[in-house]
Parts: sequence; structure tokens; C-alpha cells
Amino acid sequence: MGTELDVNRHRLQTIIVAFDKDSTLFQSKDLHKLYISLSTTFKELDRVDTIAEIIYGLSEDSYFKLRVFLGLTDTEDAEDYFVGLEEAIEAENIRGVNGEEVDKNFTKKFKEHLRLCCFQREFMTRVSRQATEISLEARKTSEIANKAAKNAEKTKNKIYSEFISILGIFTAISFLTMGSIQLLGTIFNDISHPNNKKLGYIMEAGGIYLLVLSLLIFVMFVGMKKVLGDEGKLWVILCLVLVVVSVISLIVFGIHLVG
Repeated sequence: MGTELDVNRHRLQTIIVAFDKDSTLFQSKDLHKLYISLSTTFKELDRVDTIAEIIYGLSEDSYFKLRVFLGLTDTEDAEDYFVGLEEAIEAENIRGVNGEEVDKNFTKKFKEHLRLCCFQREFMTRVSRQATEISLEARKTSEIANKAAKNAEKTKNKIYSEFISILGIFTAISFLTMGSIQLLGTIFNDISHPNNKKLGYIMEAGGIYLLVLSLLIFVMFVGMKKVLGDEGKLWVILCLVLVVVSVISLIVFGIHLVG
């Protein structure tokens, strides 16, 4: 039983592969005879999976030729060569290899099964293609989301570091400013009977102290520039020029008073 089934399955596969309008078997009508013989011996067509397994395993070229043979192409001039095979068998009274007559019940079932398996393969191919496209889109979306998350994390860390840097800089400036005011207040409190010479020394000392203070503030400004980037470059330069000019003017004026 198993051997007969294997033989019939091999015949079935040979016939399906030979369903090509340009094949030698079809042109010589030997395919017609093989088909008739198969119709009288193959009794497993109620199990469409036998035909489906063969059709699903066809190469793209063989499968396309089968669709053309069955008239399943999308072209307007598509011709059903399988119907032509049936008509030729009936019109020319073609017999099988051993003189058998065609089983018409087999022919009806066989054609339905062939078309059904072709439709199933088309559907599965389309679903597989769509699934692949969806998978690629999902992968791209995932990559974009991961990239956005990384950028957001970098931005968050940058904001934190900038905030801490600015807070530290302004805290240091506040301490320096309060310290300088206290020191200058002490210097001015020690002045008794002010004259030009004393005022000159005070201005020189204050100018030197202010110069040191300005250098420290300048270092902080450099830090702020790194935090602010190019946007804070002009502001830092203007402040630095103003401080330097003020300090130099104060020292020069003090020297003038002392002299």
C-alpha cells in the first residue's frame, strides 16, 4: 500500500511539474495520457495536503508556470490550459497509458484542489511578506525609540551638570563678593585723617586685591563659558574687559595720588 501510494505521489508530482504550456509532455499530449492514468489509480485526493505539499515545494519558476497553466495570472489574456487539456481528452477520446478512460470525478476534484492550493500559497506568501515588512518597521521604530531614549538621558545628565556648575559658580562669586566687601570695609574703617597719600595707598591695595579677585572671577567665567558654550562667549569677554579696565584705572589713579 505504501509503495503504491509513493508511486502515485511521484506520478502526481511529475504531472504537476509538467503543467507547463511549453513543456514537451503537454505539447506531445503524453501529459494527457499520464493524467488519465493517474485519475484511475490515485485515490488520495480527498486529502488535499498531498497536493498542497507538492505545490508549496515548487520553485518560484515552476509555480509561476503552474499558475499560467491554470489561468491564474492577472493578465487580461490569461488562458486556462487545464480546461484545454480536458477538452482535448474528451474531443480526441484520448486514453491513458494502459488504455484507461479518464475519471471525470477525479478531474473536477483535482482542478479544485490545484486552484485552492495555489490560492493558499499566494495568501501565505503575502502574509509572510507583510509580516516581514511589519517586523522591519518594528525594528526601525525600536531603534529610533532607543536612540531617542539615549539622547534624552544625555540631555538630562547635561542639564544636571550645567545646573550644578552654574550654582557652584554663583555661590563662589557670592562668597568672594561678601569677603571683598568686608575687607574693603575694614580698610576704610582704619583711615583717620584721610589725605591724598593714604587714599592713593588704599586705591593701590584695593586695586591689587580687586585684580586678584577679578582673576578668580575670570576663572569662574571660563567655567561658565564651558557650561554656556558659544552663547556665553561674548558676555564673558565684555565682563572681563570691564573688570580689567576698572582695576587698571583704580591702580593708576592711586599711583597718581601717592605721587
